[in-house]
Amino acid sequence: MSSLWCRKNEYHPRGMCLPMLFRHNHIPTNTILLITENVFYMKIYPICHRIPERTFKIKGYYFPVCSRCTGIYTGAIIYYILVYFFYVEYDLYLILIAALMVIPTFIDGFTQFLGYRESNNQIRFISGFFAGLGIAILVKAFKIFILTWHFTI
Repeated sequence: MSSLWCRKNEYHPRGMCLPMLFRHNHIPTNTILLITENVFYMKIYPICHRIPERTFKIKGYYFPVCSRCTGIYTGAIIYYILVYFFYVEYDLYLILIAALMVIPTFIDGFTQFLGYRESNNQIRFISGFFAGLGIAILVKAFKIFILTWHFTI
């Protein structure tokens, strides 16, 4: 069984680390195969594209997610660890700051998608880190809002 970590030069052309059963060494030229591959790709990895050029690697092993997703997960995990030890008052100001923390990731990804510039892994990680912090704050604030909400009919 293959692991989530890809060895150097053992990745799918679209950046996926697939089990050996589904791994192949060519890019299909047939349109039907391309559509099938894209549908399969979205069902297996709907969250992260896992393109090797946009993924950190250590000693020839690629991370299981791209550098932006690595930053998002790292930021969220660090925030949840800090919140476990320290009390945070969730007010409108903090929620606004959290929403603004997601904007750099959107700008970085969208301008790269449109072809205006090419980002690098460090920028992706840093913008993802702040987005992870912001998303974690918003999720925690929403959870507290739901738990303290009093329904009156």
